Amino acid sequence: MRSRLGSGFRPESPRFGRLAALVVATWALASIAWALAVPDPPPRFLHDETGKLRAAERRQLEDRLQALRAKGLEIGVLMMPSLRGESLEDYTLRVAEAWKPGSAERDDGALIAVFLAEHKIRLEIGYGLEPHVPDAAAGRIIRNLIAPEFRRGDYAAGLRQGIDAIAALADGETLPPANDSTPIAAWLPFVLMLALFVFFVYLRIRYPSVWIAGNGWGTGGSVGRSGGGWTFGGGGGGWSGGGGGFSGGSFGGGGASGGW
Repeated sequence: MRSRLGSGFRPESPRFGRLAALVVATWALASIAWALAVPDPPPRFLHDETGKLRAAERRQLEDRLQALRAKGLEIGVLMMPSLRGESLEDYTLRVAEAWKPGSAERDDGALIAVFLAEHKIRLEIGYGLEPHVPDAAAGRIIRNLIAPEFRRGDYAAGLRQGIDAIAALADGETLPPANDSTPIAAWLPFVLMLALFVFFVYLRIRYPSVWIAGNGWGTGGSVGRSGGGWTFGGGGGGWSGGGGGFSGGSFGGGGASGGW
């Protein structure tokens, strides 16, 4: 009995191969089912699956997006419960590819994407809008205008401020001054390490006869910077064609990412 059971499930047996193929196929189907799908383009430019926006807030935001569209600026807003393990930049670019906010002639659309579980925000900026909303400006919008409101739990206010800031830059205005302490905090570890290095160099020059490392003063490891909460977008391909209420703008990965 033992040999008969064992012979049926040896790695080289056909039954083992069929079982392995079944496991792989089941895993692949489960991965596809779990993958985060791109929602259809919303007719009023806002798609919310989080339930964080009250009905009145949603109408106000949609009315604002509609008014901007009437002036020639299309901004899409996406709010999702989670990324489900997807890459932030890859997924939002797929959404921009599918929704295509912006004019097909000017590629001047934008997308604001929010993911609650990961506390992530992404601004995708169309090709034609990048001169007005460069990566650095998109990062400031996230850090100074959207994220502070999100931390207070006011998602509608954060989105409204982000939308208005993009619209202002598109009109040639500048962002309001803000006390942005995030870059200083992000560079603080590097500054401290640099000060420590200068101190060791001073000791080595001031006391040349002392071998600092030999007396246990040596330092090890490497100096690096951890993620600061947001990154700049890179380049990529472009797309055309419209969907939903949008006109067919193209995107290439310009924008910024951040969190709250």
